[in-house]
Amino acid sequence: MTIKKLITGAPGAGKTTYARELAGEKGKVIDLDDFRSIAPDEETAKSWRDQAEEAAKASDADYYVVRTLADPVERAEVAKRLGAESTVALLTSPEVSKKRVLERDGADTNHQVIDEWWKNFKANEGEETLALDGEPAADPADTGQDTAPSEPTIEELLTKARQEERDKVLTEQNTAYFTQRFKETALARKLTDEAASKLLGTVNPSALMGESYEQTDANISEFFEVSGISAPKINRGSQHGGYRGTEPLAGKEFGASRAEQFYKNRK
Repeated sequence: MTIKKLITGAPGAGKTTYARELAGEKGKVIDLDDFRSIAPDEETAKSWRDQAEEAAKASDADYYVVRTLADPVERAEVAKRLGAESTVALLTSPEVSKKRVLERDGADTNHQVIDEWWKNFKANEGEETLALDGEPAADPADTGQDTAPSEPTIEELLTKARQEERDKVLTEQNTAYFTQRFKETALARKLTDEAASKLLGTVNPSALMGESYEQTDANISEFFEVSGISAPKINRGSQHGGYRGTEPLAGKEFGASRAEQFYKNRK
């Protein structure tokens, strides 16, 4: 049996986060939202999800399937079709779910769906139900218990996941801006596009990216000023076009040496 759990709940209940925690590094999660992010339309996303669920039954990996499924009959039918070892319903309160959805989507379009889910939900015999509202744990000092670390709540896991996603997007944006401005500065100094690309490969972007775009621009300008990198004066009679003296201007060794010199001067 490869489908370990069918995990159900209203939008914003924490189904995906809970599934990924159970799956760990070796297990896999099947979630319609993942297919929605790449499919051209809802029908295609559901078709891909259904195909993945069927394929999971013949796989050696452990799968955790995420569904909404408020209706008890439909939930039982899906669990049977998938051959799930167990079914769990996340009974996160409507208030908490709505708050999460609003933070995640920036809109309350799913609030009515959450109310409908609770209106239709009824637990089946043998199903596991969990109330994961992210309530803060009691202070061990108040209860007389040892101060052992507690397991993170679903709310904490969601907050961490959202922050990691924001940090990832911000890093990608800053790196893209740095790459663009670095090459623009190099080209403005009359380096060829090839030379600018090679030079870019020798620098450490994180050392030059500032807390703001303005600071990044200033750091890039300082790098070029201190390094003294600019296009060479081409000697038409020489076989060493692209060289200044005996140093290859556009070569990686030249760029690396100038970058190393710059970083040492900043320390």
